[in-house]
Amino acid sequence: MYKSIFAILLAFAYSTSVWAWPDWVTQHQQDSEYLVGVGVGDSRSAARQSAIADIVTQLSVDYRVEQTQMLTKRQGKADSQFTQVSQLKSLPFTLEGIEELDFFQQDAEFALLLGIKKSQLIKSIQTDLAILHHITSPAGDVERQFIWALKQSETFLLSTKKLSVLTLLAGEQPKIKQRLEQLLTKQKQALQAVSCDVIGNSHYSLIKSALNTALPHSGKTRLWMRPNLKWKFATKGKLALAKARLTLKLMRSRPPFSVLIQHDIEAQAKGSSREVAKAKAIEKLLGQLSAPASVWMFDT
Repeated sequence: MYKSIFAILLAFAYSTSVWAWPDWVTQHQQDSEYLVGVGVGDSRSAARQSAIADIVTQLSVDYRVEQTQMLTKRQGKADSQFTQVSQLKSLPFTLEGIEELDFFQQDAEFALLLGIKKSQLIKSIQTDLAILHHITSPAGDVERQFIWALKQSETFLLSTKKLSVLTLLAGEQPKIKQRLEQLLTKQKQALQAVSCDVIGNSHYSLIKSALNTALPHSGKTRLWMRPNLKWKFATKGKLALAKARLTLKLMRSRPPFSVLIQHDIEAQAKGSSREVAKAKAIEKLLGQLSAPASVWMFDT
């Protein structure tokens, strides 16, 4: 009799060792005040990053988080396993004021429920977008307008992304949208008025190709972009170090070939040989040139 009761209690205890995540982990959460995100990981820090990624998911139209819950049985013991796979994608602004709303831990697994107040996020984005009403395109020659268009490229790109998020959170924003569309139209006109030819040393083929991709070529006013690459080398133990300085000059294509803008960007890398280090440094330069022109052609 005692053995039978003991066996029943043991079986009950064994079955109750099966644990499950709370509902806020496995079910999508809706909150009128907060934008919430759920994260799961093998540490509290990993869970936090995953929860932030979940919030980013909801603010990005092309972002995916994959969640899977599996029930397995090993040696007669059932085990509920929850996994979350996500890719953190940067937002056009910093998420500030994130609060921890709930926490759960089972053995070495952690789950966090984070939230950020929607009203706070909306106000912050609206403040950022207010800058659009203070930006004006310059009157005058084509060159000035072209330089203005290049200089505002990152601002307009980020503003477009911020407006998409604001619309998602607070609905249509006709005044902000109209102002941004006006500025984008003026930028497009300024860029299309210029044909910018990349000239200089043919050894810079990758850099010239990246610049040709970034610059317009359809306008009547012809300008030149001249890249000039200089190197410094060193060794550290068995490693070769390479530092590249790329000078970019935007110039008039007719005498006296005046320089309109000049800016330097740098990259450094290390490798098993000088050539390997140079190739890595070039890749870093190309990465910089893939950003909007305002990033690599002007001082921030």
